[in-house]
Parts: sequence; C-alpha cells; structure tokens
Amino acid sequence: MKKLYLFMLSFFVIQCQTNPPTTPDTNINNGRISVSSNVDGASIFLDDELTGQVTPDTITSTIGNHEIRLEKDGYYSASSEVQVNANSTENIYINMESIIVQKVVLLEDFANVSCTPCVISNQIIEKLANETFGETRLVVVKFPTNFPSPVDPFYLASSQACDTRLEFYNPIFIAPTVIIDGINRPTATDEESVVSAINERLHVESPFELTVTDIIVNNRLSVSIFVKCLNADAVNYENLVLHTVLTETDITFDSPPGSNGETSFYNVMRKMLPSSDGEIVTPLGNREERQYIWNTETSNNWQKDNLHVVVFLQDRVTKNIYQSAVSD
Repeated sequence: MKKLYLFMLSFFVIQCQTNPPTTPDTNINNGRISVSSNVDGASIFLDDELTGQVTPDTITSTIGNHEIRLEKDGYYSASSEVQVNANSTENIYINMESIIVQKVVLLEDFANVSCTPCVISNQIIEKLANETFGETRLVVVKFPTNFPSPVDPFYLASSQACDTRLEFYNPIFIAPTVIIDGINRPTATDEESVVSAINERLHVESPFELTVTDIIVNNRLSVSIFVKCLNADAVNYENLVLHTVLTETDITFDSPPGSNGETSFYNVMRKMLPSSDGEIVTPLGNREERQYIWNTETSNNWQKDNLHVVVFLQDRVTKNIYQSAVSD
C-alpha cells in the first residue's frame, strides 16, 4: 500500500511540472536605421510617424521597406526609402535644401573718369566690396556715363549698353549715382548712407537662388546661369528680366584717362548679354530650376583673368532686384 502511494505521488508531481516560459526574441523582426543629413537637428519621421529623434541618430524599425522623412524650419522636407533587414543597421543620408538663401545685393555705380566726386565714391565702393561685405553679399557693376566728359573711354567702348541702363532709371543725369538693388539711392560720397542702404536690402528674403559660372577658351567666353525659384508667390513674372553683365576689374592706366586723376578702375561694365535689355524669364514653379547659356567673343583689349560675369533678376516696372550673383 505504501509503495502504491509513493508511485501515485510521484506521478502527480511529474504531471504538475511545466516547462519554463520562453522569452520571445524581440529583435528577430527588427533592424536599425542610421540617419544622417547635411543638416543637424532635423526631426526624423518613420513612415509619417515622428520618432522624437533628430539627425544624426539611429532608430529602430521593423524589417521591410520604410520611408524616412526629415523636417526642420528653414528647410524643405526631404525623404528617402530604405530596406531594413533583421539584426542589421542600414545607413541613409538625406540632403535637405534651404528655403532661405543669402541675399546678394547689387550696387550699380554710374560714374565718369572726369567726375571729381567719383574719386571719393570709388574709394567707398572698393572698401565695401572687398572688406566690409565681400562678393558673397555685395556685387558691384560700374556703368560709365558720358558726363561730365563725353569722351570717357569706358563709355565710348560700350555706349549703347550704358545709355540703355541710364535711361532705365528715368534717366540718370548726375555722376556719381549709386543705386542699391534698383530701388535705393544713397548719397554716393557718404559711406554711412551707402552701408545703411546695403544692410537694409541684406535683410530681405530672396525668392531666387542664382549661380553663374564662366569659362574662356581662346577668345570665346561661355556663361552658364542657373535660376532656381524658392517662392513663386513672391514674384511678378510678367515683368521679370534676367540681366547678364560682363565686367572687368583692375584696369590700370599709366596716366589718367580723365581729369579726376584716377588711373585704376574696377568692376567696369564691358558687355551685356544677350543684350542690354536682358532676357525675359518665364514663370518657374517652387523649387523649379532653369539654365541659361550665353556665348560671346572677348576683346583683345581686355585682361581675361580680370573678367567676371554678374547676373541679376530685376522687375522692369518696380526696378526691384530680387537676387544677384557673380562668377569666380
């Protein structure tokens, strides 16, 4: 009887035993995504869900195809697809484009080699262009006038383009005249006045991004311009014109070509492409880009290493210049 009892007890104990619980492997269906960008601190979205993490960082995701989207104030949102594999890390780099680009201000200087006050204004402009602002913020074009001397050699070399620009501003009769972004006319011989006008325009957001490159082969200059629209709603395309100006700097004479005693000249307009009237710009959508290409012969009288190409977008009616750029 005792043996039977022990047998039944053992059977009961064996029957009551269970296998220990198995801990599921939570990583078997997951992988990781290392997200980096040209912009730090951009919010990372996984399949339209905010992860709470920012670039650069690594997030966990289920395996399969996923979309990563980045967002940050001042930049267009950007996204990319990624294939996630189990127990591995996928690297993904997403480039973000800035909504706001640096405003580059255009200073137009209307001067003459026999204009005495032009000596002062030229000194001011050179200081501002080379020291105070630099070409990443300020671009200069000098348009020669036929007054007070009608025989200014720079004017005579490109009189038609000079006259067109003088008439465009209703017209100009005084040298020196400085015009900032087509709309502000500070006192040309007052540095503080010119600086104030430039700073005012630097705080204006530009709806365009402009880039320009040029190359000279033998005597032929080729120009490539890219116009990118950032905010189509801020532009009146009905009156928009792209101007392209070939300038020469560091022009030196052994003796003054005029009566004001100057022998060195900078940023002098040599030619306008495709003409002094510019090129009409047809509407662009947001983030749409268009290329313009010009070709022209250069003069043997120009120092090719000192040539630059200035481009700017201007409203023909309001005179407002939206954006400017200059080649290296």
